[in-house]
Amino acid sequence: MFLDISRNLLYVANYSDGSLNVFSLNSDKSLGKLIFSKDFTKHSHIHCVQLSADGNYLFITDLGDDKLLAYKIIYNGISFNLEYCSQYNFSEGSQPRHFVINKDDIFLVTEASCELYHFTFSEIDGFKFLEKFSILTDNVTLSVDYTGCAIKLSEDKRFLYISIRGLDNICVFSVTPHLELKQHISCYGKTPRDLFVLNNSLLCANQNSNSISIFDINKKTGELCYNNIFNIEHPACIIKL
Repeated sequence: MFLDISRNLLYVANYSDGSLNVFSLNSDKSLGKLIFSKDFTKHSHIHCVQLSADGNYLFITDLGDDKLLAYKIIYNGISFNLEYCSQYNFSEGSQPRHFVINKDDIFLVTEASCELYHFTFSEIDGFKFLEKFSILTDNVTLSVDYTGCAIKLSEDKRFLYISIRGLDNICVFSVTPHLELKQHISCYGKTPRDLFVLNNSLLCANQNSNSISIFDINKKTGELCYNNIFNIEHPACIIKL
C-alpha cells in the first residue's frame, strides 16, 4: 500500500491476483470508494507501489512478470487513470520485490536473484539502469532458500539496509557516490520480513522466530551494531503512526 497525501488517495498492490486498486479517502482519512482498478497479466504479482519524487508518476513492481513499470497519474479530483510511460525488464525469474526512492534515484531489491539495482527515472528517458550488486555474502551461492526481502534508506539517505530471508541477515550499502557494500550482519532471528529505521536505530521484524531485533546505527559508516531483542508473534511489517 502507498498513501498519496496530496491527492488523498490510497494505492493497493494485490499480489495474489496481480491487480492494482486505488481508493479515495474520506476527510477523516478513513477508506472511501474504489475509484480505479487495473488488472495486469495472468502471471502478474504486483508487489510494491510508490510515487515518484515529484508525485506525477506511479512506480510498480511486477514480481510475476519481472518488470518495473512507470505510469503517469491522470486525476482531476473525481476520475482517475494511469497512462503508461516506461518499463524495465529484468532477467526472467529475478522477481523484483521492493524499492525505495531518493529524488531521481531508485534502489530496488529482487527476491529470487538476490540483487540490488540502482536506476534513475526521468519523463523523457524513463528508467535508466546504472548498476547492480549481489546482496549475498561471498561465501554463499544463489539458492532458492535465500530471498531478498525488505529495503530501507537511512534518514540521511546515505545508506541502504536490505534483509535476506534464509540467510537471515541484513546487508548495508552506502549509496554515495556509488553503491558499495559496507556490512553483513545477522538479524538475530529467522526470516527477517521487514526493516524500520527510526532515528539512530534499525528494527528488524523476524517473522519465523517471533521477535524484533534492535540495532544501533553508526551515523558515520552506516554499519549496524546489535543492541536488544524482544518477542512478538509473527511480526511482518513495522510502521510509524
